[in-house]
Amino acid sequence: MSNEFALALIPVITSLIGIVAAVLAAWISRKTAKSVELIRYETAKTVEHLRHELELERGHQESDKEKHELALKALMHAESALQVMKDKIDEVLMPEHRDCSEAYDLIEKGRAELVARYEERSVHLSEMERLPFHDAKSVSWGLQQVIARANRTHVGRSREISEYVKRRIRKARNELTELQEHLRKERRRRERAWEIRQ
Repeated sequence: MSNEFALALIPVITSLIGIVAAVLAAWISRKTAKSVELIRYETAKTVEHLRHELELERGHQESDKEKHELALKALMHAESALQVMKDKIDEVLMPEHRDCSEAYDLIEKGRAELVARYEERSVHLSEMERLPFHDAKSVSWGLQQVIARANRTHVGRSREISEYVKRRIRKARNELTELQEHLRKERRRRERAWEIRQ
C-alpha cells in the first residue's frame, strides 16, 4: 500500500511544482511589462523635452508676429485635440458601448491624436501654455492604462466596463475639461496681451 501511495503522490507533487512555476513566471512577466512601459514613458518624455528645446532654439529666429500667430494656432489645436479626446471618452461612456477592448481602441485613437498635436504644436507655446497641454497627455495616458488593466482582467470573462472604470473615465474627462478651459484662458490672455502691444 505504501508503494501505491508514493506512486500516487508523484503526479500530485509534479503538478504542484508546475503550478508554482507558472505563477512565478506570470508574476515575473507582469513586473517586466510594467518596467518596460515605465521606461518607454520616461524615454518619450525626455525625447519630447529635448525636441521642445531644439524647436525653441529654432523659434528664436521667427518674428514676434509669427510667434504670436503660431502660438494662437497651437493653442487652438491643443483645445481641439482635447475635445477629440473628450469625444472619444463620450463614445466609451455611451450606454450601448460596453466592451473594454473597444473602449481601449477609442481611447488609444484619441490619445494618439492628442500626442501628435502636442509634438507638432507645443514648441510654439510658452511654459504656462504648454503645461496644461502636457498634463492632458498624462491624463489620457493614465486613462489608457486603466482601461488596459481592465481589459487584461477580463480575459475569459465578460468584457463589460465596470462601474469603477467608468468613474475613472468620467474623472479623466472632467480633468481634461479643466485643462481645456485653462488653455482657453491662456489663449484669451495671449490675445489681450497682443492687442495691448499693438
